[in-house]
Amino acid sequence: MFNCIESSALMNVCRALELPLGWYDNTVDNGDVCIVDDGQANYSHPVPAFRLSDYLLATAPVDVKEAR
Repeated sequence: MFNCIESSALMNVCRALELPLGWYDNTVDNGDVCIVDDGQANYSHPVPAFRLSDYLLATAPVDVKEAR
């Protein structure tokens, strides 16, 4: 199972949506799937990341958001 998506394009979308920025550390499994810039998933230090769940909620259709 993966816990990281490497995509500079998705990172830019998350920045444009002003999602909360967090950190991804490949040595710690926190249970979240994170979005990081291309080539950063295997760094040995924490890198800036967005949570995939935040991205999916922000881009969900309006009626899905209201059902919460």
